[in-house]
Parts: sequence; structure tokens; C-alpha cells
Amino acid sequence: MIIQIYKFFDNIKITRFLMDIIAWIKLKIIAKKLDSNILINKEWIKEMNIPYEWFTENKPLGISWIARLKNAEDFLEIVVESHIPFLDEIILVDNMSTDNTKKICLKLAEKYQKKIKFFEYNYNILPIWTKNLIWNSLYSFSYYTNWCFSKSSYKYVMRLDDDNLLISQKWKKIRKYILEKIPKKYIAYWWYNLFKKNNNIWICKNDIYSWKYWDHWIYPVSVSTYYIQNEIWEELKHNLFFKRFNLTFLHLKYLKKNFGLKNCILTEIGKERRNLIEKSESIKIENFIRNNKDLDLIKNIIKNILKINKY
Repeated sequence: MIIQIYKFFDNIKITRFLMDIIAWIKLKIIAKKLDSNILINKEWIKEMNIPYEWFTENKPLGISWIARLKNAEDFLEIVVESHIPFLDEIILVDNMSTDNTKKICLKLAEKYQKKIKFFEYNYNILPIWTKNLIWNSLYSFSYYTNWCFSKSSYKYVMRLDDDNLLISQKWKKIRKYILEKIPKKYIAYWWYNLFKKNNNIWICKNDIYSWKYWDHWIYPVSVSTYYIQNEIWEELKHNLFFKRFNLTFLHLKYLKKNFGLKNCILTEIGKERRNLIEKSESIKIENFIRNNKDLDLIKNIIKNILKINKY
């Protein structure tokens, strides 16, 4: 009920703006600068420590995409290709994949040597919902994420997954805004969840938006922007005001085997999510996309996805 009330008010511009101000004030009050102790892993493997200087050094203006990967072969190549023209750097980090993820990463890194860097993280990250995880453990999502981000080189960073397909017309506006305004803001965006039914691709009615309420973002690197481990997963700590750009990506997670829920399929939330998707009705794309240029673009993207989707 609380989430439903939040969604209702969030769709009203003035109340959304007021909620953003309240959230920003709260963040300012509780904001803490980075404690360098969480950058030293508790396993005492020196070469895996995270340099504090990465958070403080002056970086060139640009945008780095950091992708944490695990068995990501399904859409990785087309997703990376969709981002290449609009980013200054792409950091691909493979976490002990057993499929062709590493092979695809090496292929892309060879093809785009000036933009793509590839790393391996050879510590098996514990699943979300793991209890009592220590922030600075090599096996926690928060330490893993901070480590991955520390491999980037530019002033602005963004976390995206291997199933987030960029809509170029939308992204151009974000890039222009960042490079011209150089904002000290938390730039949020969201996407539609796609799923396959009756040999076609639709919007998932039971889960239309993928984390419309700030799961992914772009922000400037500083000692006030870093990840901690909460009770469920990694959480970004920051003290930035919000700037929203709405629909920017198509989310392909539910087009994967087991709806892309492998890392939580045996948990209660995983079972609930799978049941939600399996019982979902489908919605035509045109019911949500009113702009003809956007609609034509998305339909063309979906045609290409259908050609490669095997599930």
C-alpha cells in the first residue's frame, strides 16, 4: 500500500519535486564521507584493496559505464554496442562466469580498445538477501561494486547491467546535459520491462517499470558517493539532489532463462517475482509510447531482439 501511494504522488510533478527536496534534505543530514577502512578488504588481500585516491582525484569530464557481469552472454554484445557511441569508457567486470561472458568481453575489448577495459573479479559474490554480510568483505556486493567503480577514469559514473538496452534518442539528452552543465546531481532514469509471450515481446503488465524509483543512476565521483551493504544488497550513499530523465532504456531481464532471476530464484522474493511474471498479462508497446519516433525505434529494437532471443 505504501508503495502504491508513493507511485501515485510520484506521477504528479509538483509532489514529485517536493518529495525530491525532502529526500535531499534527509540525505544531507545523514550524509557521511567515505571511511577509508571499508576500502581495505577484511580478507587482507593487498592487491584487491580499493585506492582512496580514486574518490578524491580530479578526473577528466566524461561518463564511464561500469558493468558487473555474471553469465551475461544473452544480450551483452548488443547492449554494449548500443552504448558505445555515447560513453567515454566502458568497464566490463566478469565475476567467474561459466558461459561465454569472458569470451564476449575480450572480443569487445579488442574491437573497442580505446573505450573498453576488461577485468576479472575472482571471488564468488554471495547472493542478495545473504544475512550479516560485512561491507568490506571481498564476497559482498558493496565491496565488489566499489572495486569495479574504482577501475573507471572519468568524472561521472553509471551502473548498468548486461540487459539494459539504451534508447539512443533519449540518451543524447542526458549526455548533453552532463557535458554542458557538469551537474553535482544524482541523475536518475528508468525503463520498461519487456517479456516474451505468444512468440512476441510485450511490456509486462504486472511489472511495467524497472525500478522507476532510482535503481540505476549517473553521478559525479566524490568521497560522499560510495556503496555500503544493507540487509538486501548494495546501497549507494550520497548527498546529491535529483535530476530525472524518465524512460531511457529497455530492460531485457525477463527475456532471459528463468526470467533472469538465477541469483535469487530459490529465495521467497525470487519465487514471488517469477510467479508475478508468469501470470502477467501483456501490454502493447504503443499503449505507453506516444511519440512516433520513439515507437518506431523501439519496435525496430524489438525485432532485432526476437532474432537472437532463444528462450
